[in-house]
Amino acid sequence: MPDDGNQSDEEPEAGDLFDGTEDADSDIGPPGSEDGEPEEEPPEGANPVWWFGLQQLSDIREFVESYLQERRETKKRQFRHRENIIKYTGGSVLGVIIIAAYMTVNGALSGDAFTFVLGTLFGSLLTFLQNMLQQAEEQ
Repeated sequence: MPDDGNQSDEEPEAGDLFDGTEDADSDIGPPGSEDGEPEEEPPEGANPVWWFGLQQLSDIREFVESYLQERRETKKRQFRHRENIIKYTGGSVLGVIIIAAYMTVNGALSGDAFTFVLGTLFGSLLTFLQNMLQQAEEQ
C-alpha cells in the first residue's frame, strides 16, 4: 500500500491519551480571583453562590443593557421597514385606482369593471393591513 504520509505506524504513548482520571484545574475561579477563591469571603451565614452572583452583578447589568439596546435598534429597523412597505403598497393601490378611473372616464373600462377593481383592491388592502397588525401583535 502506498504511503500518503497521513498515517503513522507508531502507537501513541499512554501519557498522550485522555483516560478520564485527570483532576479539574484547581486554579479556575471567578474573574479577578487567585487559586479559585473569591477576592472577598461571603459574610457569615450568606449563601456563597448568591454572594458570588452579587459580585458579578455589574457584568450581568451590562449584558442586559446591551441586549435591550440591541432589541430597541432592531425594533426601530423593523418599524422603518414596515413603514416603507405601507408607503409602497398605498402608492401602488392609489396608482391602480387612478389608472382604472382614467380608463373608465375615457370609455376603455366599464363602470362595472371599475367597481370590481375597487372592491378587489379594498379587500386586498384590508387583508394586508390585518396581516401586518397580527405580526405586530405577535412581536
